[in-house]
Amino acid sequence: MNLLRTKSSENWRLELKQLPPLIAGDVAPLTLKNFIEQAKKQINQAFSRGVDIQNLVNAQSRVVDQLLYHLWTSLLTHHRPQWSLVAVGGYGRAELHPGSDVDLMILIHEKPAGEDSELISQFITLIWDSGLELGHSVRTVKDCVTEAKKDITVATNLMEARLVAGSPLLFDEMRHLTGPAYIWPGESFYKAKFSEQKERHKHFFSSSYSLEPNIKESPGGLRDIQMIGWVAKRHFQVDSLSALASFGFLTPGEIKSLQSCMFFLWRVRFALHQVAGRREDRLIFDYQGAVAELLGYGKASSKESVEQLMKAYYRKVLRIRELNDMLLQLFNQAILSNDKKVKIVTIDNDFQIKGKYIEARNDRVFIDHPSNLLRVFVHLADHPELRGIRAETIRLLQNSLHLIDEEFRDNSGHKQLFISLLSQHGGINHAFVFLKRYGVLKRYLPVYARIVGQMQFDLFHVYTVDEHTLFLMKNIARFSVSDYDSEFPLCSKITRRLKRPEIIYIAALFHDIGKGRGGDHSELGAEDAYHFCISHDLRLEDAELVSWLVKNHLLMSMVAQRKDISSPEIIAQFAASVQETRRLNLLYILTVADIRATNPTLWNGWKEGLLKELYYRTKDWLKSPEMRLLDSSEFAAQNKKEAAGFLQTRKIPLQCLHDISAITDNSYFQKYSANQVAWHIQSLYEAEQNDQPLIKIRRHPNEGASEIFIYCHDRKGLFSDISQTLYDQQLNIVNSTIHTLDDGYCIDTFIVLELDGKPLTSSRRNQLVAKSLMKNLSKPEKIKSIYKAPRQYKHFAVKTQFKVHYRDDRKYLELDLTTLDKPGLLAQIGSLFNQLDIRLHGAKIATFGERTEDLFLVTLPEKYLPKNNRDFSTIEKLLTRKLENLN
Repeated sequence: MNLLRTKSSENWRLELKQLPPLIAGDVAPLTLKNFIEQAKKQINQAFSRGVDIQNLVNAQSRVVDQLLYHLWTSLLTHHRPQWSLVAVGGYGRAELHPGSDVDLMILIHEKPAGEDSELISQFITLIWDSGLELGHSVRTVKDCVTEAKKDITVATNLMEARLVAGSPLLFDEMRHLTGPAYIWPGESFYKAKFSEQKERHKHFFSSSYSLEPNIKESPGGLRDIQMIGWVAKRHFQVDSLSALASFGFLTPGEIKSLQSCMFFLWRVRFALHQVAGRREDRLIFDYQGAVAELLGYGKASSKESVEQLMKAYYRKVLRIRELNDMLLQLFNQAILSNDKKVKIVTIDNDFQIKGKYIEARNDRVFIDHPSNLLRVFVHLADHPELRGIRAETIRLLQNSLHLIDEEFRDNSGHKQLFISLLSQHGGINHAFVFLKRYGVLKRYLPVYARIVGQMQFDLFHVYTVDEHTLFLMKNIARFSVSDYDSEFPLCSKITRRLKRPEIIYIAALFHDIGKGRGGDHSELGAEDAYHFCISHDLRLEDAELVSWLVKNHLLMSMVAQRKDISSPEIIAQFAASVQETRRLNLLYILTVADIRATNPTLWNGWKEGLLKELYYRTKDWLKSPEMRLLDSSEFAAQNKKEAAGFLQTRKIPLQCLHDISAITDNSYFQKYSANQVAWHIQSLYEAEQNDQPLIKIRRHPNEGASEIFIYCHDRKGLFSDISQTLYDQQLNIVNSTIHTLDDGYCIDTFIVLELDGKPLTSSRRNQLVAKSLMKNLSKPEKIKSIYKAPRQYKHFAVKTQFKVHYRDDRKYLELDLTTLDKPGLLAQIGSLFNQLDIRLHGAKIATFGERTEDLFLVTLPEKYLPKNNRDFSTIEKLLTRKLENLN
């Protein structure tokens, strides 16, 4: 029985009065199938009319009851009257949704054989013929006891068992012998189920806010509600919430809140099953639009309707999580009697530590002293070893949230408390998790309330804005803990030297707060952050610094991934934006923490290397502001000189360097670092003299990627063929540099990553990639690749856009491309360049979920160059049209 059911749904027969009759003895599959189909049709229609969801899930179960009772009495009652037909699991709770499995147990006295087996087989076959999705078992009472002892999932299912037909005596015996008096007593059951929930939450990264949540299993989902019911039923033997409330565990308001959340999730699940046409508990992108429309949020094609649905979902699961946390803590105290054993440590007049939790010392701590609504979290930050706040104190706190009003927010003492909370490295993440969970953060910062449950409809951000923000703050706090120094040594070093840590935490808190309002979220967030700092009495220079960090929080990532950071000009431009080392330090740790909080799969060694390189180059530049910017010829000469030093160390004749210099201009030494030039020349020197392509693979100097060097005859389509081959080898290209020598050969370099974001890890893998490249480059032919885009991509419309402009040195044009990422995209772009005789010199590839933002260095044929050297709209439109036509 479900504890949250408010009343019996006896009116289901009225809704389904048009069902075809089931006549005794008629077990024809067509009759059974027609009965189920007609029932489902009427139930689905009732759902569309907005009939109460509780009635609908109950009606669905009763329809199945009626069919199974009919089959049982027609086939088995007279032959085996001592057997029992038992509903278990969700069916046992009478909670069936359109695609739910019907979980059944046939309870018998002894193992079936002969005629018994045939009867059971006939019965099961007819259920399948009716169109029901069945999960079944055949057990004796002894089997039930044995299996339940071994597996708590079986014990839980049996606890929810309900007699559908047959002998009540055998059913009662099973219930008795699998009850808490014999197996899984309340204490053991609670411990096992609590451990089970922790593991389940860990599987979902302990986040309720996945963009494609499992509405049953994700934290805050239906399982968390069922968990409350299971423990209450097992230990307290209660079958209703009112009875549970009598133990002091829930207030009437909390009961109503929990019911509201459950019924909301039921409606979402009901709609999801209808849309999917089967059992499906993952609210994936494929179904979100149609589910939103079914639930009345707007058209399925509307991004806004999906965002409204998901925002409502995230807010409901957050509330479920609050109540689940509180109730399980109360159960823990009552079931395990931990209150009698714990040590109490006084913090101040209002709070004390009791066991692993902070607790109010009287019931009026918040009413009499509203500042305690913030101070309790300061205490939590001071004691990161604590698990949280005591359940009774949580209830007091939530009943006092109305005290956080404009007058509360204007109080200077309260402002100081909030800033002191942001000034603590060690426990800030610990405190902010609960500050958000119990609703205090959104009451204190109304601007934050706007982003609670705000999804970001893309594949780049896998969390809602508010959840991402907390992960970002957690990452920064982790940098300050010496135990984790080895993870990000530079970030740890910078973070622990911060004299005013509140600066970086305020920037983190506000960096995405402008999302969902339209306009540039960085600009909006910077303005909000500045006003917050001023209103909280921070120094003007600190307010300006925080505002600058929020406004520019994407800058460092953009420059590192999309610009040529080996170029002194790029470093000079970035340094001019940053201006001082303090800003650089803060921006660096904010950027690393931000990328890692966006998507668990996004961070990799290549990005880490790029950001470090940009950081150190910029830091050196800022230390020597008088440094003169080398012109292109001076930069090439410097690289050439350094390369000569590498070659001498490796005992490679310098004549090899002179030979390369004789067949190329300075651009080769500008495109490639001295290390790369030396590697190229050494590889050519050591190679056999033949007409075959030379292919070498090594770990890139920044250690985060692999670098492929290709030396071969230049030809049309070469870039496209290489890109296609690397795609076939399941490698992602993140950077490429293309250079053609005067003798018709080319020196091309590709920086690649495995699909998991790591470099190639073995010589065998290197050989496989090199062999594939050699085959396709030695005998040019059309490579037949099968391109299959991930299923989620079809739900995103990314406008294809080319922007062309001269690079600062005006030697090359920069061609910026934004488009939907898809398999084989680089090969298609290479093919397009060939068609239009566009010469490629290099590429930087940056993918953000379903969107790619690529930068290509090119030279255009004379016919595409505008007369005024500025208006490239003609070639931009041509490229856009042709790329879209290729798709």
